[in-house]
Amino acid sequence: MRTFRDLDQIFKMTLKWEQEIMDLYEIAAYGLKNEQSKELINCLKKNQHAHLEILNNMDLKDYGSIEFVQFSFGLHVEDEIPVHKISKDTPPLDIFRNVIKYEEKLKDFYTKVSVKLVSDSQTELFESLAQFKENLVEYINNFIKRNYDDSEIGG
Repeated sequence: MRTFRDLDQIFKMTLKWEQEIMDLYEIAAYGLKNEQSKELINCLKKNQHAHLEILNNMDLKDYGSIEFVQFSFGLHVEDEIPVHKISKDTPPLDIFRNVIKYEEKLKDFYTKVSVKLVSDSQTELFESLAQFKENLVEYINNFIKRNYDDSEIGG
């Protein structure tokens, strides 16, 4: 079980996870051959790079005290975020499914954190991070629906 003492601990962990999704995008961009799929990954990569830049330059103290009520997650938080191996040979649909799983786990984590915070500005920050991830998942799902037939999606 993981217990967090302050918001800074949580934020450092989320930065690590956000970098991992960037690494996943890098591998996917290298492996994808289909132009539309490559275009989507490059767009996601660019978006993630901007997102990381904002997060890395953020001062949590701007959102109130970073000390808050200590809380724990029932599971090992490190196990909450899936680690999926992809390679340049991974089929595009599998790549997108892995990206969606990762982004959904981050969204769920941000949501769990947001309901535990007492500062309105901190709550809003983590709610906006969760919303950002939800929008990405929806965007990728729409791409899959437009570019893959039902038999591929169902499998």
